[in-house]
Amino acid sequence: MDLVVGMETYFINSWPPLLGKVVRPEGFKVRELVDGGTDVSSWKGGEDGKLAVYLLWKEGRDHFSVVRELASVLRAKPSYMGIKDADAVTLQLLTVPNMPNLPQVVEGRGFVARLVGRTNVRPSHYGNRFNITLDIEDTGELHRRANEISALRILPAFIGYQRFGTRRPVTHVIGKLISQRDWCGALSFLVSRPFLGEGPQGRAFREAVQRGELEKALELIPSYFKQERVVLSRYTKTSNCLEALKASLVPPAFFVEAYQSYLFNRYLSRVIHKSKRDTSLRLSTNFNECDEDCREIYLEEGIEKDSFRVKELKVSLRPIVRRAFMEVRDLEVIGNVLMFSLERGMYASVVLREILRGDPRLYT
Repeated sequence: MDLVVGMETYFINSWPPLLGKVVRPEGFKVRELVDGGTDVSSWKGGEDGKLAVYLLWKEGRDHFSVVRELASVLRAKPSYMGIKDADAVTLQLLTVPNMPNLPQVVEGRGFVARLVGRTNVRPSHYGNRFNITLDIEDTGELHRRANEISALRILPAFIGYQRFGTRRPVTHVIGKLISQRDWCGALSFLVSRPFLGEGPQGRAFREAVQRGELEKALELIPSYFKQERVVLSRYTKTSNCLEALKASLVPPAFFVEAYQSYLFNRYLSRVIHKSKRDTSLRLSTNFNECDEDCREIYLEEGIEKDSFRVKELKVSLRPIVRRAFMEVRDLEVIGNVLMFSLERGMYASVVLREILRGDPRLYT
């Protein structure tokens, strides 16, 4: 799976796989750090301000579906500082424009949002604190590896598995097909192509789509497959793949950005061992602005002039600018619990990958 998402190397090459898995969702806890390192559970706003701030707790729910439910209740789309894991227990701040009669609490399946104050200045995202419980036998080796990483303080700033899909790692594949204007190919990966890691309901739905039994597929589709239901319903009405993609609840740019993230991972894999600690990498959207490593990847991938500007779906991407390394802060292990902090935009799954190796489905 590492190669599928562009991670082609490790930083420490001498470690064999360490058998262990994350106890999901309750064993993967993440909470935002804001305004220089304040835990979001301690953040309090005032009584007045242009923005109302909610503290969102969720467990086992994907980010976008919860945001849609909150938008319906709050009558405004919430702004957020990061997309948190679905199969986890997460705590983060959301903001909406301040208005009269906002509810103090909004509850739904697997989430609770509480109004914690108002402000004129949106809290700034400093990073995230992780508390991860591992089902692992060799805790001694876990401690040894954690100590070695703690001494190094850095790891490659790969973009983590969840950006691509942990059970169906196809988000970037959909993005690549969109960048190639292969609308029907993108739609196919979005609604069909079952994976073994999915539940039986999801597989049955996707298998029906593959057989061309679209009406039956709409009957079989799980209630939580809202994205797939919307685009497939539009396709059954229009028989037009592009129109179906336009109906996507997830912005099409999200998929193309995932493809761009895959390209960044491939690029970082090539340059990481010749990069300095403070190196900042730039992956251009323009082939002519690429260095030799970038050009080789773009030629292999068939990147063209307009690959990252898809007017039909209002996609226009900027170059990725990202540091080669991320700082792993306050790393400690107590028994089988791993704790550390990362800057915003960095992924805990990359830390787990470096420590555990093996099958990423066990820790994502």
